Amino acid sequence: MKDALEDRDDLISSPLIVLDTAHDGVFERRVYDMLDAAGYEGLLLLDDINLNTAMQDFWRQISREKIDLTPIGHWSGTGLARFAAHADEMCREPYLVRSTSHAP
Repeated sequence: MKDALEDRDDLISSPLIVLDTAHDGVFERRVYDMLDAAGYEGLLLLDDINLNTAMQDFWRQISREKIDLTPIGHWSGTGLARFAAHADEMCREPYLVRSTSHAP
């Protein structure tokens, strides 16, 4: 396994990046800032956005359009950040199925 930041080209060519990592807010911020600076055009799915204060702060500081998917995601928080206008298309059916129920 390697550091995701070492494969920047592969990472930014992905339409969807799932980030479930250190949960300290520091590495998540590094990845977010790298994607922003590189002109990433996709979606960033973040796990555990409510796990601790550091992750809550990181989530609050995201400047891009974001959606809190916790009601249909993980109990400790799931968030989706959009990095491009065309990423909006990926947030519509059939890509994103909305649920009205939530299992704890």
